[in-house]
Amino acid sequence: MREELFPCKYFSFRGIGTRVKEKSFRRLRTVYDLLVNDAPLTKADIYAYAKNPLTRELTYRLLYYFRQELLFPQEFYTMEMAAESNLVNWLEFPTELNALLDQIEYIQRVSIDEDRGSVFYYHVFQFSVIEPHVPAKQGRMIGVVGPYFGDSKPTKERFKRNRMPV
Repeated sequence: MREELFPCKYFSFRGIGTRVKEKSFRRLRTVYDLLVNDAPLTKADIYAYAKNPLTRELTYRLLYYFRQELLFPQEFYTMEMAAESNLVNWLEFPTELNALLDQIEYIQRVSIDEDRGSVFYYHVFQFSVIEPHVPAKQGRMIGVVGPYFGDSKPTKERFKRNRMPV
């Protein structure tokens, strides 16, 4: 009787992260193949991947891994652009929104000054999806990314060059 109320044996969350990483990697397979084969790569080759919030973060990570991060367009190497990419990728995850966004708009940066004098901030976005996704009924939604601090950089410095980013 209890299984009917909560049929957890029918659901598996193991492997979700792996499937999401594989999907993300497929989007950048062309760039990866060029990097692995030491093929000539230009900023123009990277531009569309850096412009797309869905591929922006992983594009930088791949370039960083292969010591080619200077090819990443500077206009997309900002905290706002990094936060947008982070939010888009997080919302695509199956345990979150499980959908690609149809629209996303940067709203503002919100700073919070703690009593102890340390300031941190968040980036706020408004986004939506369209039918047939269930969240489409919610209309426009808000996403908050952070916290960030004054010395935060658009990419996480914890990335290791000796470890593949996917």
